[in-house]
Amino acid sequence: MSRVMGAHLGNKLLHDKEHWEIHEGDSYTVETVDEDMGDGDIINIGFKTPAAVSIHMVANFTSKTAAHMTIYEGPTWSGTQGSGVAIPIVNRNRKVTNESTLLTNIYDAGFVASGSVNSDLTGLGGGTVIKQRWAYAANIGTPSPSRGQHEWLLSGGTQYAIQVETDAATSAAEIELNWYEES
Repeated sequence: MSRVMGAHLGNKLLHDKEHWEIHEGDSYTVETVDEDMGDGDIINIGFKTPAAVSIHMVANFTSKTAAHMTIYEGPTWSGTQGSGVAIPIVNRNRKVTNESTLLTNIYDAGFVASGSVNSDLTGLGGGTVIKQRWAYAANIGTPSPSRGQHEWLLSGGTQYAIQVETDAATSAAEIELNWYEES
């Protein structure tokens, strides 16, 4: 029944699972963008998942020119106190104060819940490539036509990085992550 969109039972409207998580205050988003990229330039986002929370995530990107996105599971990045820039995580339900449980090491030597993720990681390496997606033409992106086809249920207590590399000069790119969390 959770997949029934717009179906009515009596006076009740059923929402799909992802929409319901927005209403519950457990749906989040974060994005990073670089509007001045050359051929081979990179943008990225990194974080660690908490051990006891299920993270259901969809990663999308857009680019001005040809580019490709890679999702890494279990990578590392430089710095005992993290690297890069903190990007605030936004709750998609603006009426609640729930915060994401994703972990970052941008502020501390260890990973902590801080309401942000790492961006512009330095020394990103290792890990397993679990997905790659390509954009081949100008001014295109990779929208997810069906969440079920592009959603990842991430492993707990694991570091992840999402990276976009441009494959042509005079480019721009954006990474957008959308997820919901279940305890």
